[in-house]
Amino acid sequence: MASFDIIKENIHKGKYPRLGSGSGRVVFDLNNGYVIKAAKNRRGIAQNKAECVIAKNDRSSMFAKIIDASKDYHFVIMEKADRVQSISIVWRYYKVKNNRELSGLDPFKKICSRHDLLMSDLYRRMNWGLVKGKPVIIDYGFTKETKKLY
Repeated sequence: MASFDIIKENIHKGKYPRLGSGSGRVVFDLNNGYVIKAAKNRRGIAQNKAECVIAKNDRSSMFAKIIDASKDYHFVIMEKADRVQSISIVWRYYKVKNNRELSGLDPFKKICSRHDLLMSDLYRRMNWGLVKGKPVIIDYGFTKETKKLY
């Protein structure tokens, strides 16, 4: 179990490199093979919570694994993935030529339906990373429900 108080203090001290941010969260490298997603607002907390629910209930291995989360979902620790430089890396892995073909694959239809995901989010290279050379979805908290609320 992570000490989120210590992690929060280290974030404020600038001890972790900032990897990126979105409208609701900032991602920092914990320098140990994991990243921490820190919520900036209620939307970020909702995204963190959605990712935790999906990770807990998913059996597909298409998502980056969540290791731990704070009780209030302000923080989520996830396995670190290498950046995907082009969505074509995902296409090659799944043996498709474009996003339309990717969205037509059964595994993608199933995870989008089962987890209330927006298929269009899977078309963005920023939502993908490589773990042990395999493309995985690293940003999956912006569900239809989250979109509706925020």
